[in-house]
Amino acid sequence: MVNVMSWLVTLVAGAEATAPAVMAATANNAASSTPDAPDVLAPDALASTPVAPVDASPDEVLNLGPKAWDMLTSTEGIVRFVVLVTVEIAVVVLLAVTIGMLASFVLRRFAAMTSVESVQGRLAGVGRTLRRTLAITATLLIFAALGYDLFVVYQGQDAVTATIEQIREVPRDAWLALGFACAQVLGVVIAAVVFNRSQRRALVWLEAKVNAWDKVEANDKSLNAFCTSLANVLANTAWLLVLWFAVTRLPLPDSFESVLLRGITIYLTIAVGLLVVRITAVVVETIDALSRRVTADTAYQSYYDHLRSLVPLLRRCVEYALWLAVGTLVLYQLEPIAALAAWGPRLMQAIGVFFIGRVVVALGFLLIGNAMVGDPTISDTERRRRQTIEPLVKGAFKSVAYFIAFVLMLAVLGFNPLPFLAGAGIIGVVIGLGAQPLINDVVSGFFILFENLYLVGDFIEVGSIRGTVEAIDFRTTRIRDVAGNLHIVRNGDLREIANYCKGFTHAVVDVKVPYDSDIKRVFAELEAAGADLAAQHTSVQGVLEVRGVMAFDDDGLEVRTVTKVEPATHFAVAAALRLIILERFAAAGIAMAGERMLVTLRQES
Repeated sequence: MVNVMSWLVTLVAGAEATAPAVMAATANNAASSTPDAPDVLAPDALASTPVAPVDASPDEVLNLGPKAWDMLTSTEGIVRFVVLVTVEIAVVVLLAVTIGMLASFVLRRFAAMTSVESVQGRLAGVGRTLRRTLAITATLLIFAALGYDLFVVYQGQDAVTATIEQIREVPRDAWLALGFACAQVLGVVIAAVVFNRSQRRALVWLEAKVNAWDKVEANDKSLNAFCTSLANVLANTAWLLVLWFAVTRLPLPDSFESVLLRGITIYLTIAVGLLVVRITAVVVETIDALSRRVTADTAYQSYYDHLRSLVPLLRRCVEYALWLAVGTLVLYQLEPIAALAAWGPRLMQAIGVFFIGRVVVALGFLLIGNAMVGDPTISDTERRRRQTIEPLVKGAFKSVAYFIAFVLMLAVLGFNPLPFLAGAGIIGVVIGLGAQPLINDVVSGFFILFENLYLVGDFIEVGSIRGTVEAIDFRTTRIRDVAGNLHIVRNGDLREIANYCKGFTHAVVDVKVPYDSDIKRVFAELEAAGADLAAQHTSVQGVLEVRGVMAFDDDGLEVRTVTKVEPATHFAVAAALRLIILERFAAAGIAMAGERMLVTLRQES
């Protein structure tokens, strides 16, 4: 093992030319120590070697020279051999431990850069595999060194003396070059340690200054994540540069250095992309907070509040575009798949088109809303009519805008949109021919709006459903009944519609009184109740009308009252009128039907 190390030192000094001389010297020493030893690899020599008799000495049985036998049997020779083997084992173990520690340090750095558990698990598996590989390699090197030492002893040489002679044959300039290279690497390592500590302290100070300057709490978390990522990237970059500097000091092939340099370039590309993504989050959140602060209590606040929902989408689109840019740059570094990098700019343009389309839709919704229901001078009926049509206009505008954005995305991706448009037309014709109920619903919905049959907010009755209209779509109408249930009815199924919100409606209240009641007094109290109702409720449009006795029931007379009220207020007005009637009848001493019971007792003789 020490012989191998001396050869490596010779390579560091650039003294490759001395290697043949060292090998020749080793061969001459072996030849001079055992001049009569046969070639153990030659068949003739094996055939001509005599077989030792049974009573031969141990050195004759093992075919060893006298010097080799003395080395294996003397105490001094055994001690020297054991010391040499121990030193070689210690050197191999030290190298394996050092390489393992460096590899573990690099893997921990990469694991700290990600929070994905699967990636961390793979890195841990790589670490375990590397440790097993180092252990197996170190064991094989130890056995190889031990075999070489035994071979030297077999040749009749002292293993320690031969090793020392080989070390002495290494030129002094080689040792000086090795020491100078180690000193350079050590200096760079110390500089990296000092730099990492300094840059972490500087980033902590810078983060505190930025937080004190902008006075925005919304970006504190993102700013902390950015500073932490920047510190990790700078530290990892410093250690990778240290590794690259150490590799350049060794006489390794140029391909190894180029591969390492390309790996460092890919890492820096990904790291810088991650930093840009983090700083993008900080910038977007800061601009959002400052914009809210600037537009507060101004005429632009409503506009910004409407468009503020696009801020998360903007952040995601920018992040996706940045990651695509990073992936494109990485693909350019990998020659076998560099052709895939051409898709990066196209995908980024497609993301930009999608976001612009989303902005156009949001601005269109804002302008449509302001144009249709933003005028405060329009009547309530006209406002409700516009509110009914507004969702339909917005839906049509959104569909057209997204369709145009889709066509533009196909164009920027390199696809011809004309075949897609032709296919969409054919599909539309097929759907039109096969979906007659759908067309019936759409046409019925159009005529409902065109003829102004009912609007959003109207109280209507359709079949057994009676409630308030919440929405009118192209295909369906949504009705919320008095129990809170939402009914979705197809527009084509609407046959008979009762609209309680056209002009006015009547609050009809029936009152039952006993047959022996003073009917004129009852009528008077009902009219007085109507006057009280008109004084309490502004939705009453006319005086209460007593329509007279409507029916003769078993329990009394049924008297009907009718009050003209505003649309969709008849239920509330009728309930209030019943309460007023109950109070006035109680004060006047008028009984309601069913309050008295006549019991006749007959005595039997």
